[in-house]
Amino acid sequence: MELEAGRIYEPHDTLSIKGERYTVVRYSPSLLHHVARRGAQIINPKDAAYMISRSGISQGAKVLESGIGSGILTAHILWAIGRGGILHSVDRDRSAVETATRNLERFVDLSNWTASVGDIAEYRPHFSFDAAFLDLPEPWKASDTISGCVRNGGVLVTYLPTFDQVEKTMLEYTSSGFDHEETCEITLRTLIVRKNATRPDNAAIGHTAFISFYRR
Repeated sequence: MELEAGRIYEPHDTLSIKGERYTVVRYSPSLLHHVARRGAQIINPKDAAYMISRSGISQGAKVLESGIGSGILTAHILWAIGRGGILHSVDRDRSAVETATRNLERFVDLSNWTASVGDIAEYRPHFSFDAAFLDLPEPWKASDTISGCVRNGGVLVTYLPTFDQVEKTMLEYTSSGFDHEETCEITLRTLIVRKNATRPDNAAIGHTAFISFYRR
């Protein structure tokens, strides 16, 4: 069918725009980066998926996040915790909060999400969290906050681009009562699949950041 002005299209509907055929699909956080406004470098879905899975958060979890960026990881966390969970996000950059809000409100029920502008090192929550995700250049500066609000058995996940940052973070948090469980990086190499000519794509996604997991 041709695109009809004013019509609401549902998942699985097909339509045609300028001769191109499209199918409407349901929202998934793995698709958000294709349409999101970017105010900062995003966390790639290959990283976000492992961060969520390895953290163990699920329906009903209470999660703290700092370093919102464009809201891509935020979307994955909200997807994982469902409407019964709670997510608090903190960012020093007001424009990041505004950009993430605009990206998310187009697709997500934000009734269980609160975002505040400020320094996570000065944030004082009113309850404990099951997990904290830090996409910050100096996460060691937030150790007092994280130590005080992540419950026993809870998880801290950090996302850092350099070895020096990873080491400094590990030293700070292990001295603050966290066990370092794993640091890794995720690489993604896609294939170009064609009859009798399948081969790796030249544009592989290599190093984006080092992901570390700590247990309280």
